[in-house]
Amino acid sequence: MNSKVSLDGADVLNIAVRHGISQMYPDAVHAEAAQWAQREVTADPALIDRRSMPFVTIDNEDSRDLDQAVYVSRPSGEPRQYMVHYALADAAHFVSPASALFHEALARGASYYLPGVSLPMLPRVLCEDLISLNPEVERRAMLMSIRLDDDGEVIETHFERAKIRSRAKLSYAGVQRFYDGATDHSFSADVAHSLALLAEIGGRRMIRAEERDIVRYRRAELVIKSGHSSGLFSVLTRPRFDSEKYNEQMSLLANIEGARRLLAASQAGHRTQPIFRVHPNPGSERLEGFAALLDAMADARGLSEAHWRWRPGGSTSLADFLAALPEDAEAGAISKALHRQALMLNFRSTYSTDPGAHYGVGAAVYGRFSAPMREVVGVFTHKELWEALAPNESSTQPLPASIAADESTRERVVEQANAAKQRQAQMTREANKVILDQLMGDDFRLGNRRSGTVVGLSKNKLHVSLDSPPIDVKVYYSHLGDSVRADRDFVHVRSTSTNTNICTLGDRVELCVLGEEGSGTRHRWRLDLRRLG
Repeated sequence: MNSKVSLDGADVLNIAVRHGISQMYPDAVHAEAAQWAQREVTADPALIDRRSMPFVTIDNEDSRDLDQAVYVSRPSGEPRQYMVHYALADAAHFVSPASALFHEALARGASYYLPGVSLPMLPRVLCEDLISLNPEVERRAMLMSIRLDDDGEVIETHFERAKIRSRAKLSYAGVQRFYDGATDHSFSADVAHSLALLAEIGGRRMIRAEERDIVRYRRAELVIKSGHSSGLFSVLTRPRFDSEKYNEQMSLLANIEGARRLLAASQAGHRTQPIFRVHPNPGSERLEGFAALLDAMADARGLSEAHWRWRPGGSTSLADFLAALPEDAEAGAISKALHRQALMLNFRSTYSTDPGAHYGVGAAVYGRFSAPMREVVGVFTHKELWEALAPNESSTQPLPASIAADESTRERVVEQANAAKQRQAQMTREANKVILDQLMGDDFRLGNRRSGTVVGLSKNKLHVSLDSPPIDVKVYYSHLGDSVRADRDFVHVRSTSTNTNICTLGDRVELCVLGEEGSGTRHRWRLDLRRLG
């Protein structure tokens, strides 16, 4: 489903301005980028020539900063093994710690994305041209060649700095059509073979994830497409393609293998400064609270089937419980609400100088190597990996100035990388509010009603996931009546004065806009709610 909304580009850019993100770069940054444009960066004799490998990039159709290219083959003489060749743009070669480019990347922390607008960490001449793994041009790359067995488990990983030439810029939708049997593609035979093997090994890695009880939430991707000159944006959802999931598995694999190599180097006494992405598990208290919510939901709705109840530490994992929830029309809304509540159990992942497990991907150690043009942490970890692979320096020798400087720089990179994640999340919320304000204003004038699902209750408001546009809105109890409250289990919303139930978690509801109140950060839409069915 999708909605059309007219947005002023200035409103969107103002979000970035409020957060200190500019479309402009300092003169020194432009000067360095211009210098790189004059150099033959792939003439480096240290680069291993891998131009014969049929790499392709797979990304969104409108992506222009292409960080990753993939080629999957069978190792010679090993028909039951896979060799995943994963090439990552060699941003660290261009963005050294002493450069103006690095200092600007550090100040920004990451690239930022808003409806119709991208604000790249690096100038476009670099991130969309000289560093980007564009098709039919020579590019520098960090190449991870990962050998896996038939079950998708890693046997060994080799790292090298290489020269590659991507055969094509492919989209998730285009590759999915190929997987679905379309014959009107223009892939060469070697690219088609690589894509077929990508589906095989991607599927095997997904099975391994299921065995590690990795939770797969039922979420469709929110897509906001710009009409450019028309000023109209389409707000819609689409399910994630299998092609996207397979490619994601390769990205996760690269991040795990890079982190493992950096950790091993650090443990071996190499003077390296790794950065890890850690994600703690929810913990017993949160899981017990979720189990109690399930019991309250089952009791409230008279759900006698065992698949609506779950216990932490029992025979069924949380991942298997959520995967087994019904998706039919009658129970699908309840399942949607429970998936949302399970998602809320999670802590945020953060960057850290200390290694730690990543609960979300089921990895004992995890890094961030797959977005070197979009995140400063990627630039830094690439550099550290190359240093870790270089001949080890004796621990008895004085610490080189460049490495000593890295120790303080690493702390700053971690700080800025974590800040950038929070900044992007806040900017996305503000962009969604701009869209929501436009839509709610139109509904108020036209008397439209919108349907959705109650996916969460809190102390003073409930959350409804709209069907169209696919974003969440808040309905304040005070707008539904002076005596409206959530019950102690946060399953029902009731009127205490009339002792009636207004709605229950998982209900299908319809909203209409009554008006608005407040301004600035205290601006709210007043919404009326009624249950459907």
